[in-house]
Amino acid sequence: MILYEHEAKSLLAKYGVAVPDGGLYPELPHQPSVAAPLVAKVQLDEGGRGRRGGVRIVRSSQDLADTVERFRVGTESLPPVGTIMVEEFVPSRREIYLALLVDRDAGRPVLLASASGGVDIEDQADGVTRIPLSILDERLSEQVRTAVAGAVGGAIDRAGLNRLLAGMWTCFRGEECVLLEINPCAELDDGSLVALDAKMVVDDNAKRRFVSAHRPDTSTGFEAKCAAVGVSGTEFDGDIGIIVSGAGLAMATLDLVVGLGGRPRCIVDLGYSTLQSGPDLRRVLNAVFDLGCRVVLVNGFLQMASCALLATAVTSAARGRVDESVVVARLAGNEADDARAAIVAAAGYTSTTIGGACATAVQLVAAAGR
Repeated sequence: MILYEHEAKSLLAKYGVAVPDGGLYPELPHQPSVAAPLVAKVQLDEGGRGRRGGVRIVRSSQDLADTVERFRVGTESLPPVGTIMVEEFVPSRREIYLALLVDRDAGRPVLLASASGGVDIEDQADGVTRIPLSILDERLSEQVRTAVAGAVGGAIDRAGLNRLLAGMWTCFRGEECVLLEINPCAELDDGSLVALDAKMVVDDNAKRRFVSAHRPDTSTGFEAKCAAVGVSGTEFDGDIGIIVSGAGLAMATLDLVVGLGGRPRCIVDLGYSTLQSGPDLRRVLNAVFDLGCRVVLVNGFLQMASCALLATAVTSAARGRVDESVVVARLAGNEADDARAAIVAAAGYTSTTIGGACATAVQLVAAAGR
């Protein structure tokens, strides 16, 4: 279950992580002014809001009212959005990147850290440090904290960084997260750290507890089909169906597709048990293709499950449909060569990089619309 930014920040604050003062409109931390502006943000459970004009600095009450109205009406790049977060603008001397996620292939959580954060983080993969963790550890070790400090670099306030990491880790474990990302995390002039933006995905096993406590269950029929076999699936209104093998890949792929101008139809995160279960995998894939996606984009990195079996299942689900979807795949890991050959044999497209696969998917949709 993907949380909205305001929900994620509320949970982070509960665990002692500093976030900007703010709330859902019309609640305001203070009246906007040129000297002390506010930031208005649409609340969508998808990436790329900033590039699409969904995050705006406002410097007067009239500017705020106009921005809220624009968000509620929608634009060519953004759907109409009624839930809008308004918070104080926090100037920073630099932005870093921190994330916790479940690496399902490795069977353990990992901590990601980089000295550079922001909307271009996907293009800076080489600068991101991966630190394996144990979910059984109640606290992060000194070795882990030192590794993070080295990864973010600079004259970072170690005590402040340690408090932030402790809050993130406790939140990650306590709220049953599969992804907790702070991007960007602002380092202020006084050395303090503030979560300017946050993404959080909670495990579906915790969904009922969270939904009942925070918002009604608005699952679609597609999402219900995915949940019935233990798979995380989210439906949108675009053209590209996205199938991935991990929460980290899910967010990265979604952000890349949207950043390239694509519109997701759905995103499905296949767990290891689903990949090993033929009937469950077929049900999920059929549900994706039943949505009538123009393109189905598969992004998988499998070390224990078979890429070839996944490719065969995908091409089988695509075969013989009236509105046939084009398959684009980036598959790496176990039996990847056989998997790519199967996709190509079924008139699909392959790429060895995530960016290349996302670009191909978006280009195919654009070409089909001409």
